[in-house]
Amino acid sequence: MIILLREHSHNNDVSIYYDDSRKLYYKISLTNYGHRLLENEVMGINFFNKLVSKKKIYFKLYKKKNYFRLEINKIYGNIINYRESFTNNSKYFEKIVKFYLAKWPNTKKNVAHGDLTLDNIFFYKNKITLFDWEHYQSSSKIFFGYDLIYILLSGIILPGEKKFDFSSKEKFKKLYKQLYNHKINKIYLDNPFKYIDRVISNVFTGILIKSPNKFITISIHKNFKKKIIDFMNKEVI
Repeated sequence: MIILLREHSHNNDVSIYYDDSRKLYYKISLTNYGHRLLENEVMGINFFNKLVSKKKIYFKLYKKKNYFRLEINKIYGNIINYRESFTNNSKYFEKIVKFYLAKWPNTKKNVAHGDLTLDNIFFYKNKITLFDWEHYQSSSKIFFGYDLIYILLSGIILPGEKKFDFSSKEKFKKLYKQLYNHKINKIYLDNPFKYIDRVISNVFTGILIKSPNKFITISIHKNFKKKIIDFMNKEVI
């Protein structure tokens, strides 16, 4: 049985199906824009597979005229509800921070998943698998720690202002401050929205023409964003 999981979500020209008999996911597109996203996905999966020794993602890309299909083997694990408070999801954020700092290359030309949120990660025992690499980018304009800061901010933004309570603030603050002891530039840590928004506008704009509100820092409500910035300035930095 083939099940439609997603049809052109975020206006990105890519639909996703799952073939239960073959245990395969199909990402299919009939447009050049969608093809570009699938090519990004291939580069992102190749990058991820170099980071891990086990639990590699197996895939194959088919191209026939204007028809493009990316086949990906079933990935086992759990996807966490990103709408839960930072407090409830803090152990998962700790895992992705640990993974990133241990595995991600710190080079002059850096790499970004581009849309790293909890719903784009499978957690299985002590292993994690990053997927949905449609917004993969490699550029000298991307700073080391981009995806890490992005996912931690998303852990506040996506659940919404009502869940931005004392407990979540304390959990976020404790984890975020750990980053100052690593190779992430303090300029980016101290003013994350400024630099993440700049990377989005300089690097990701071309691929966001059809989905300009997809990225969390662009779509966040201005008043809530100001509250987060005030909180960062007073209690985190």
